[in-house]
Amino acid sequence: AGLNVESGSGGQVVPVPFAGGQGWKIIYEPFTDGIDFTSTTLPKWQQTATGTGTTSPAGIHGVSLLPKTTSDNSGLHLQWTTPTLVFGSAGKKFYFETMATVTSSGGTMPEAESVVGFTSDVQTTGFVDTLGTAWAWNDGVAFCHLDAATEISLVVGNGGTLQTIGIGQDYVSGVALRLACYYDGSTYRLYVDGAEVASEARVTAPGGTACGASLYTKDGEAQSKDLLVNYLYLAVEL
Repeated sequence: AGLNVESGSGGQVVPVPFAGGQGWKIIYEPFTDGIDFTSTTLPKWQQTATGTGTTSPAGIHGVSLLPKTTSDNSGLHLQWTTPTLVFGSAGKKFYFETMATVTSSGGTMPEAESVVGFTSDVQTTGFVDTLGTAWAWNDGVAFCHLDAATEISLVVGNGGTLQTIGIGQDYVSGVALRLACYYDGSTYRLYVDGAEVASEARVTAPGGTACGASLYTKDGEAQSKDLLVNYLYLAVEL
């Protein structure tokens, strides 16, 4: 599994694993615009800061979410202004892939919260409880990390019922991870850098609530946990 392959010219190409227009809806967010993702510069996106969180374009490589270095609970949420993605019935297949990097200015990697994926419309205060140790969002599919957790998890939500599947490893500061999930209509299969690391039968499947691309990071201590996301890719069976 995996999309990103180095091309001969040194850039990245994204071969589509399913033919567009042949029964699949394809969504690809490359984050290579080279601009800040704010409501004033790019109306498709809305940005909500906790404390003094900001975004910054990371050259042609993605978008960075930057919490304040010295402030516990500083963070940022970047989401489509108008969620329009509907996953469909429980048996519909999908493939989701992203590449993400968390860089810590100090402290420990588990002391951070993050979400990378597609969720229902929420604000930063709606993702987690006040301690950052339990999810509080309702619908969608995302790779997530709770404060003090020691692994990244795929979280699938439907009406507030969440299924959580761990990948068996945490972020390493400054190291990019290519995270992917293939759902075949009954089983979730998770991949890290192209290797399958976990699988679990469906308990919860994303439902009919409209979702949007959603990126979120928040410090769990007075050290910044910067989140760089290179792309989001999603193919959903129609």
